[in-house]
Amino acid sequence: MPDAASDPSGDSSRDPDIGLRLAAAHRRADRLFNQAYRHLDISNAHAQILHTVLDFGEMRIVDIARRTGLEASTVGRLAKELGRRRLLKRRADPRDARARMLSAGSRAHDLRTELDLLREGVNRRLRALVAGPDEGAPSKLADTLDRLEDLP
Repeated sequence: MPDAASDPSGDSSRDPDIGLRLAAAHRRADRLFNQAYRHLDISNAHAQILHTVLDFGEMRIVDIARRTGLEASTVGRLAKELGRRRLLKRRADPRDARARMLSAGSRAHDLRTELDLLREGVNRRLRALVAGPDEGAPSKLADTLDRLEDLP
C-alpha cells in the first residue's frame, strides 16, 4: 500500500494508520526534547510549562493544560515538582480559591535563555528533518497541525 504522503492523488483514506503515525512522531519528537533538557534535570513536559508561563505570564493550570495539550492533572503534578525547585510559583486564584495560578519563579527567569536556545535547537533539527528536499514542507506541516488544534 503506498504511503499517503507519497500518494500523488493526495487520497489520505489510503493511510488507515495516520493516528498511530502521528502519535509515534510525537513520541519521537518528545524524546528529542527530553534529551535536550536532560542536563537541566527536567522533561519536555516540565519545559513546556515553564515556556508557557515565561512567554505568557501567570496562568491557571487549566489554561496551561489547554495551551500545551497536557492533562490538567499532569500540569498540577509537574507544577508541584517545579515549585519545589523554585522554578514556578503557585498561588490561589483570587477569583476561585480552588484553582491555582502559576507563574515563573526566579530560577526559571535565570534559565530562560538556555531553555529558549534548547527549544530552538530541537525545532531547527525537526524543521530540517521535515523539510527534506521540500523547503515548504515545514510550513505545510504547521498548517496541518493548526487544523488539528480543534481536536478534544
